[in-house]
Amino acid sequence: MKKWISNMKYPFMKSGIFFRNLNIVCIITFLQMVNTSYAQCYTSAPCSGGGALPLYSITSSGSLTPGTYKFGNNTLTISGPITYIISNRCIEFDYSTSAIIVTGGATLELDNCILYSSSGSLWQGIKVNSPTGSSTVVIKNGTIIGDAVRGVWSNSSATDESVFDVTSSTFCHCQYGIYMSPFSSGIMGSKVT
Repeated sequence: MKKWISNMKYPFMKSGIFFRNLNIVCIITFLQMVNTSYAQCYTSAPCSGGGALPLYSITSSGSLTPGTYKFGNNTLTISGPITYIISNRCIEFDYSTSAIIVTGGATLELDNCILYSSSGSLWQGIKVNSPTGSSTVVIKNGTIIGDAVRGVWSNSSATDESVFDVTSSTFCHCQYGIYMSPFSSGIMGSKVT
């Protein structure tokens, strides 16, 4: 038996217990807006003109160097039992295929960041894939994840737990803020705290 715990004060997010052999679908839309105005989340395009990320495959603990970044048609993969911190950064996604993947027991921490699309189409969001070790995404301190298909989401075929720890942050113009795919087995593989 797995327990899902929420520290958020929304009526649609109540703590509960899920039992084995249930087919559970959990889709939480924190904020969904139809128009494309940035006014509800940020006053204008928050950053522009940044350079490319220094690496697109992260396999050791560390942090993103200072700067503003434009995320081309790439996927950033953070893997292994490591912690990678992105703090006080603005990342602009300009392709609908762009994504961040956290896998292999890695932890990604977003602290007071803005991640958004400038292309007029939604980027893919942050995918948490845990086939070999529990992977975690920590989103905190005013971080804004904007203009994504799924702000943060879990892969349904994961064998280990995916953990999302979200506090004092906003999902804006996302189709889904937090999305947990339907589970193929009877065991819940994701936890929101």
